[in-house]
Amino acid sequence: MVALHELAVATSGDYRRAFEHQGRLYPHTIDGSTGQPVDNGLASVSVLHAQALRADAYATALTVMGPYDGPEFAEGLGLAAHFVQRTDRGLVERMTPAWRAMMDDDTA
Repeated sequence: MVALHELAVATSGDYRRAFEHQGRLYPHTIDGSTGQPVDNGLASVSVLHAQALRADAYATALTVMGPYDGPEFAEGLGLAAHFVQRTDRGLVERMTPAWRAMMDDDTA
């Protein structure tokens, strides 16, 4: 749980506005470098920021960057970000230090 005092949260993910065809999920987010739907295993990225517009933009950009470059970029900027990746073992979560610092002691 996180207290949103003068903060906004935005989440980008592949679980809405997507379709499945022949066993492959096609999310609505497009990778600008390929022109294709994002296909990097991220189910969602959430960002906490003082400005809702920036939270939304960062969540989308980090989704496109993927499960490795995204967290590294977010940490470099000191962003509070939470990543959920689909793996063969199931869902795996990764939080930036700034996100973890905002969590209740019971959930961090």
